[in-house]
Amino acid sequence: MKTLVLLFAGLLLAAAHVFAGNGNLLVDGSIGVGTTTEPTAKIEVKGEIKLGSTGLACTSVSSGAIRYNSTANAIEFCNGTSWSALSGGASNSTTPTTPTTPTDKIPPVSTASVPSGSYTTQQVVTLTANESATIYYSTTGVTPTTNSAVYTAPIVLPSTTTLMYFAKDLAGNVETVKTANYIIGAANVNDAGSFIQSSAGTYTHTFTSNATVSVNYLIGAAGGTWGFTDGGGTEGGGYGGVSSIAYSSVIKATANGGGGGIGLCDSGRCGVVGSATNTIGGANSNGVCPDRWSAAGGGKIAGGSFTVVTGQTITVVVGAGGGAGGDGADGLDGSVSLSWK
Repeated sequence: MKTLVLLFAGLLLAAAHVFAGNGNLLVDGSIGVGTTTEPTAKIEVKGEIKLGSTGLACTSVSSGAIRYNSTANAIEFCNGTSWSALSGGASNSTTPTTPTTPTDKIPPVSTASVPSGSYTTQQVVTLTANESATIYYSTTGVTPTTNSAVYTAPIVLPSTTTLMYFAKDLAGNVETVKTANYIIGAANVNDAGSFIQSSAGTYTHTFTSNATVSVNYLIGAAGGTWGFTDGGGTEGGGYGGVSSIAYSSVIKATANGGGGGIGLCDSGRCGVVGSATNTIGGANSNGVCPDRWSAAGGGKIAGGSFTVVTGQTITVVVGAGGGAGGDGADGLDGSVSLSWK
């Protein structure tokens, strides 16, 4: 048996027996290398361990062994059948690991500088987003897509317009399309919550909050009066136009126009007076025929109310007066008065 001399500084043999022979060291206990206290594991090393390889075959007998494969530049372990590289094994590579960037899945939020509403003059609307994004829009009432116009400058709205827009950020997130309705030049529509009109036409108003709308009156147009023609005969006047109120695309109140005056020689009579119908309450009344020289008045609704919600639009039609017969006079246009709170 050969004598084995251990010349490791700081080597502690915390063992009951040490056997040396045939180039092997057998220790019945624990070994500490570079430690100053008794090792707490079978082998405790304070410092680095340099591994190599003797070409040992990996079998069930050597299962659990580790080695350094200089050809593969990796630390390998024996699993009982073959040598396999340890995950995260040794490597001379100094390439830094690139941090993973979190995926952005939050859509952008775009905003219009001017809220929906009624305005007496043209409006200039600026669109912005809360992050770097492309804003697409349309002013034709058609829902925009990524093939639509790209916002690059403030949008000038000289007349009533429905503006639709959305934003798409750099990560490809797309927000839901938004809609803003602008009533430009709506006569006598104001923030006090009222609408009064006595000129023929079609008018709309989109509400920016829930409201109860009261119908003060809705009157159909009067018919035109009759008059003598150049040839000495007479001509009757035309019927007055219908006035109406609609919301949610359904007509809720109608005031029919009056019939034109009809004349024959020196005598004459009114046409048929206008009537009224509604589903919002209030009193309906027929138009009047003041005298035989006048045209019939339109029907009238007074009182009644209805409720609207934010974003809902009401449409009011004011009927046009009936045309004059011969040298008679045109009938008066209808009229309407609404208020809300």
